[in-house]
Amino acid sequence: MKKLFLVLPLLLGLVLGLLTTTVSSVGQSAHAASMVDHSLLTFTIKPGGSASFTLPVQQNPVLIAVSVTFKNGGTQTPSEIMYAVVNQDPSSHQMTWVGTNSDGSQTGSNSLKTTTIASIFGGSASTVNASLEIQSLSTHRLKLVQNANTTSRVGYYSVSLWF
Repeated sequence: MKKLFLVLPLLLGLVLGLLTTTVSSVGQSAHAASMVDHSLLTFTIKPGGSASFTLPVQQNPVLIAVSVTFKNGGTQTPSEIMYAVVNQDPSSHQMTWVGTNSDGSQTGSNSLKTTTIASIFGGSASTVNASLEIQSLSTHRLKLVQNANTTSRVGYYSVSLWF
């Protein structure tokens, strides 16, 4: 019985030491993960035009948020934003994503199936005013495209990238 009372505090100390090490490792990992890079890009696009940008990293998800205003004093229905989480594989150069359109609908897909990642609609999903698309897999470029058939004003775009 005396041996048990001597061994029990040693075991308890060992377990607490392991827990403390594990908790501090988790804390360090969470801290490292919270360090994020951000880029803000702005584009002015005429109806029928486009503007492109390069994904800042590969093999890491990039959150892309896009907003547009036509500076006409109105609020677009359903909204003026779209966003996506995009990842590009450095070996195959293929991209995968989950894109959220301006009406809140989402699509998960990849570059083997389509090049359109997300869209900003004008009134309904059948009226696409702007879209985020793949321009080039080999150069890691995406593009914003403004539809000439559904818009008549210049679009002022803000693109935020978190990676």
